[in-house]
Amino acid sequence: MPIGSKVALGDYYLRLGLFKAAHATYSSARRDTPDDVVPLHRLLTLAVERGDLAIAKDLAGELAGADRSAIGRIVVAEAYLLCKEYSAAARVAQSAVASAALTSLWICRGRVIQAKVAKHQGDYSAAEAMARDGLGEYCAFATKAAMADVERSIDVFLSLCQLLDKESVTERVSELDGQKKGLLLGMWAFKVAGDLRLGERALADSDCGLSKVVLAEHRLSQRPRRDVLESIASDMLMLAENCQGKAAPLAATALLLAGSALEKLQRPEEAIPRLQEALAIRPTSVTAAVRLSLLALANREFEKAQRVVAASLRANPKNAEVWRVAARVAAVDPKGEGSYRLFFDSVVPGAGNAAVVAKRLTAAQTRLVRSDVLEGIHASGHRIKNQVGVIASRSRRLQKSKSLTEADALHVRELVEDTSSLFEDWGEYLKSVHVGPLKNGVISFDELLASIKEQMDTGGIVSMRVPDELPKVSGDSGMLRDAFSNLIGNAIEAASEAVSPLVTIEVNVSRRAGGAILSVKISDNGGGIAPGVLPFVFSPGFTTKDTGSGIGLAVADRVIQSHGGTISLASDPQGTEFEVVLPCKGQMMYRGVTFEEDGL
Repeated sequence: MPIGSKVALGDYYLRLGLFKAAHATYSSARRDTPDDVVPLHRLLTLAVERGDLAIAKDLAGELAGADRSAIGRIVVAEAYLLCKEYSAAARVAQSAVASAALTSLWICRGRVIQAKVAKHQGDYSAAEAMARDGLGEYCAFATKAAMADVERSIDVFLSLCQLLDKESVTERVSELDGQKKGLLLGMWAFKVAGDLRLGERALADSDCGLSKVVLAEHRLSQRPRRDVLESIASDMLMLAENCQGKAAPLAATALLLAGSALEKLQRPEEAIPRLQEALAIRPTSVTAAVRLSLLALANREFEKAQRVVAASLRANPKNAEVWRVAARVAAVDPKGEGSYRLFFDSVVPGAGNAAVVAKRLTAAQTRLVRSDVLEGIHASGHRIKNQVGVIASRSRRLQKSKSLTEADALHVRELVEDTSSLFEDWGEYLKSVHVGPLKNGVISFDELLASIKEQMDTGGIVSMRVPDELPKVSGDSGMLRDAFSNLIGNAIEAASEAVSPLVTIEVNVSRRAGGAILSVKISDNGGGIAPGVLPFVFSPGFTTKDTGSGIGLAVADRVIQSHGGTISLASDPQGTEFEVVLPCKGQMMYRGVTFEEDGL
């Protein structure tokens, strides 16, 4: 591929936001023609834009000796400024600005460097003078430039404005024509002055694409009414259609904003295609990838969410937000470790097999950290509970006072009710984060389940399948009763939404390494649990119900863990199944095999 073609390809990757691909292409072009300064210039520009200090410093030294052009010197000066080599930055920028070969915009970039160096050195009057001179050059450039060029150079304008007062900015910008004046004044008001009212008014006077995008961002942050959301979505879709192919970043942003507006209108079927289009134009957009994958999960489109996350990890391997959504997707993977393999391979090709070990290690670490955190909550929570109890007790004593007026007595009665309720609720919450000492005994499990079924199955919708012979389970019968009551109660509630509600409890015994285990599957034919919710169902306080406490499943999880068992969960639109696995105790014959177990 000719050197010019490689540089053009690198420029294309850069416009898409594919920084790694752009860097690789420029590096290849540089190796092909070491004497050509263009690839070196591009690599240094890329390093400056991404803030890569060490690389920028090395490349700046090379380019300073290889490219004596005025533009090359400005890029070198920007690199020195990034690396805090202030004296070198000022010297190189001064020699470049003094050249007659620079256009107004490049002179502005030089003035920005000089002003920032002067400010760092404490010479604020010189910094202001340089910025004022640069703003004059910028306005001269903006007067003649096309609107698209003004939009693309807005960062240079804002850098100059940061060093000037309001009067200096408004006086110079007011000399421009209406659209350019509105854009520059509005961007300054929004990004530098923080005057949102002025910014909104000014940007509304400028009908350019960037003005519309910034206004849309601002309006979306204000929790707009439905009609405003409709308007934003319509404007952004039209803008994306008009500028696509000519201004890819702007088109991607417009589509992303349209998708966001449609998402807030609860129209995911319209939002998803817009987010997909935004991601196609700018594959590195973390916001688009995260929103799209979460919407796909909410729609139970697991494979789509998985693909989006894998592609985003390839483009953004170090982004924490992408990894967080990757963890959420992997947590509800119906095929177990498939997501982990795919995501590991996306970042480091061939590393997928390490995902098996990584998953298990991460899960163990997560359980350990979670346990430590919950124990800390329990310790502090008991002190809070005791203090609430003291307040409730003193309020009850105060309630007996005969000196209270009728109004005061009413307030005290409300205080007693509120503190008593808080005391009880907080006590229940603490049960979900800590299980006290077990009162171990040998439990007949079939009798335990039968008594729970009899107590809870008022509608006759629970079916039980239990073997003739069941082993004994060692544990605290009261705690296990609470745990299974929570699980069965949840299943009954979920099944009540079905036309023909049904809850099935199936008990089995099997032998695994280390002894016999008892498996209890509790399934319902309700509408299932949304994939995005699955990772949180056992978290204390988490609930999707209007009147739920979020305590029941957390209590069940902690109780089963304290008995050496586990709870797993599977769900789809046809229903939900919890499986509890507990170790067995005692001697029994089951399907021709004798088990002799020591229990817990």
